[in-house]
Amino acid sequence: MNSSIRVGYLVIGLIFLGIAAIWWLHDSGAIGTDGLDWLVPTVLLGAGLVGLLATVLRGLTGRGASAIDPVADYESQLSDVTDVTDVTVTTSATDEGDDR
Repeated sequence: MNSSIRVGYLVIGLIFLGIAAIWWLHDSGAIGTDGLDWLVPTVLLGAGLVGLLATVLRGLTGRGASAIDPVADYESQLSDVTDVTDVTVTTSATDEGDDR
């Protein structure tokens, strides 16, 4: 199982949680309409900063996309291939006079 966090999903999830929290606060009367002027941008900026932090930390730990070696992965796939010199090709005969 892949245990790495997808940063895009993290950011979108935080945005949705922030919008739900703002909606709940507004619906309960804890904040008025004028409180939305600074809360919505704060949620967006906070989610963006968390995404940037997660991206930087992922790059520092070496678990990002740059840690994958495509050549080694390709060579490991090639090692599974058996010798293909004994392969015989058969073709099926078709009725050439049939004009369907």
